[in-house]
Amino acid sequence: MAPALLDRTVNGRVAHRVANRDRHIAPQGVYQTAATVSDAAPDAGSQTVMHDDNWIAIACVDDVQWRSLAAHMGRGDLAELTLAQRHERHDELDAVISAWTRPQDGMAVMYRLQDVEVAAHIVQNSPEYTADPQVIHRGQQVEVAHAKQGTTVVDGSRFVLSRTPAQVTYGGPTLGEHTFDILTDVLGYHGDRIAELAVAELLT
Repeated sequence: MAPALLDRTVNGRVAHRVANRDRHIAPQGVYQTAATVSDAAPDAGSQTVMHDDNWIAIACVDDVQWRSLAAHMGRGDLAELTLAQRHERHDELDAVISAWTRPQDGMAVMYRLQDVEVAAHIVQNSPEYTADPQVIHRGQQVEVAHAKQGTTVVDGSRFVLSRTPAQVTYGGPTLGEHTFDILTDVLGYHGDRIAELAVAELLT
């Protein structure tokens, strides 16, 4: 938010919603990819489920990336568009990119674009996120103790620090897990008072 606040203070310009657009990057957007098929839930028998809500985020941060994307899509006729021209024709370019990604597998498109140094990544749901090699490599998912189900998985720290590494040791508390600790250590209630609250069904 800092650049928008500074622009308002110094230049008097008020920032407005621009969805996936960016003042310095074009094209930038999220584009639908081909439907995928996966196994249904175990209680659904041997059926399969068609998922048609698959997307890939693509951003061309400079002219080089745009030329790479245009060439990869077979649209050399658009390759020399400047940033200003790409902004002006952003709706048209979104339609071109969408038509190109729509029949293709998102993972395959992602890897191909990354290979030609275009910023691209699929929009992940939980199954894709938890299996992502980079997420696993960074130790983003941490298994910790849970009061009722034994263990649970929570997000680790976003930052990996050498001298002060973050340690995630427990998940969120269950309902009422720390009630007694709060009543005694924080509020200073004695046992009789707590018993009265319990009998009155005021505690969880």
